[in-house]
Amino acid sequence: MNSGQKEAVKFDDVCVALITRDEETTIAKVIADVNAFLPGAEIVVVDGSSDSTPEIAAALGARVSKEPGGGAAPALLAALTFSDRPIIATIDADYTYPADALVELVERVRSVMTSPERTGSGAGRETQCHFQTGSSRLRLA
Repeated sequence: MNSGQKEAVKFDDVCVALITRDEETTIAKVIADVNAFLPGAEIVVVDGSSDSTPEIAAALGARVSKEPGGGAAPALLAALTFSDRPIIATIDADYTYPADALVELVERVRSVMTSPERTGSGAGRETQCHFQTGSSRLRLA
């Protein structure tokens, strides 16, 4: 790497979870943007569609799970428990908010994860942090 080049940030500690229902017109764009802005992030789709949303998502490399039923809350819980990565972000699958906002949110969560309050005397205690921009959310547990 040249001294003028910046090292690419990897996001292999991040999962981006999408709750989908009939998003075949937007899901490819959302997944492409997540891949562009968060290289290495896992993409999880919890789907309750009657269209081709899950097939499109799977073809683009997302892990797809059937929505458990019962509405948005069980779907979100399924998405949050589908990955073992320490940072899980959710973003709307209808392209309401651009995926580039997730980069700053991940950086904020990473700074909390490495803060003295989290790694020092508070080590071993369960800590949960939430950051939100629009309806994009990150959780740290």
